[in-house]
Amino acid sequence: MQSASAVITTTPVDEFTYESNASQTSIKNDHICIPDDHVITKLAVSQGIAQSTKLEQYEAHVQSNINSTAYIPENIANTGKSELRRKQLAKL
Repeated sequence: MQSASAVITTTPVDEFTYESNASQTSIKNDHICIPDDHVITKLAVSQGIAQSTKLEQYEAHVQSNINSTAYIPENIANTGKSELRRKQLAKL
């Protein structure tokens, strides 16, 4: 099992198209519409996409940890105790 500080080994790739001078800011079907062509506007949209991508990777890592330890509460529910010692549980 990997620790929470494990390095992400896969690089997520997503492709977007964009247009500037749109009437309003929106993102739909990987197409980004922004009201102007200013660098700060592009930076703001890029930051939001980067945070979303990072959150998605974090959620995948957390789900993997949940799946890899699901046997512990199942075992406790079935037998009333854990097969693991306290030190082993603390290492998880």
